[in-house]
Amino acid sequence: MRFAQVAVCLVVFAFAAPRVALGQAPPPLPPGMAPEEEVEDEGRATPRAADERSGHFMIRGAFKGFLPVGYVAEVGSLEDVFAGGFVGGGSLGIGLSPSLELDAEGTYGLLAAAGDCDSCEGSLLVAGLGMRAHLVEGAALDPWIRFGMAYRRLAFERGSDEVANVLSIAPGDYHGIDLAQISLGADFAPVRGFGFGPFFEVDLGTNVAWPDAAGSTGTNPYAYFALGINITLDPVAMASAPAKPVAASQAATALEDITAAPKSELAPQPEKRADIIRPHAEFANGR
Repeated sequence: MRFAQVAVCLVVFAFAAPRVALGQAPPPLPPGMAPEEEVEDEGRATPRAADERSGHFMIRGAFKGFLPVGYVAEVGSLEDVFAGGFVGGGSLGIGLSPSLELDAEGTYGLLAAAGDCDSCEGSLLVAGLGMRAHLVEGAALDPWIRFGMAYRRLAFERGSDEVANVLSIAPGDYHGIDLAQISLGADFAPVRGFGFGPFFEVDLGTNVAWPDAAGSTGTNPYAYFALGINITLDPVAMASAPAKPVAASQAATALEDITAAPKSELAPQPEKRADIIRPHAEFANGR
C-alpha cells in the first residue's frame, strides 16, 4: 500500500514539475554579462550586373516609316506635297559606361507624294550624333532612350501643273537642323551579342537654307514622327561568349556512355570461386 502511494506521488510530481519550471522567471545573469540582442538579418547585397557595354562597338540597322508635318516654305507645308515615307539606315556606337552609349547615325529614304500632288518626288538624307541610355543592365530585354541632333537634307521635285499651294514650294534642296531627335525603344536579345526590337521616334527641327527660287525668310519648323524596327550587333560580346565548361562537357559525355552501354556491361557479374564451390560439393557427397 505504501508502495502504491509513493508511486502516485512520483507521477504527480513528474507532471507538475515542468509546469512550475515554465512559470518561473529565468535566473539572473552573472555581473558583467548583458543579455544577447537579436540582430536583424539585412540580407546579402545583390551583386552588380557584369559590364557588357563599356568599350563595345554597337552596329545597328534601322528601318522605319514616318509621317512629316510642318513647313517647307512660308506658305507651303510638308503635308501639301508628301503623305509619308520610308527610310533605312544604320549607326555605329561605342559604349561609354554600362548604361551610356555614344553613336553616329545616318539614314536615307524616299517620300510618297500627297494626293494633291501627283508629280511630287522627294528624298531625305539625315546624319547626326546622339547619346543612348540603357535602362537595364545584363538582361535579355533592353529598354532604351536616345537623344540626338542631326543635319537633314530634303530634295524636292515637282511639275508645273499643280495646285497653288504646291506651286508655292520651289523645287530644290532644303537644308535643316534637327534640334532634337528623341527615340524610345526596347531590344530583345535571344543570344549574346544580337538583339532586335521596335522603337518610336520624333525629330524636331527647322530649315536653315533653301533654294534661291523659294525666296523664304525666317524659320520653317518641321517634325517627323516615325515607327520602326532596330537590329543590333555587338561583335565584342559575340567574340567573348562563354565557352562550354570542361567539367560539364566531360560529365555529359560520361552520362551518354552510361546510357548507351548495354545492361550486361553495367550489371556486376558474380565471380565463381572454385575453392568455395568444391568443399560444398564434397560435403554433399558425404566426404
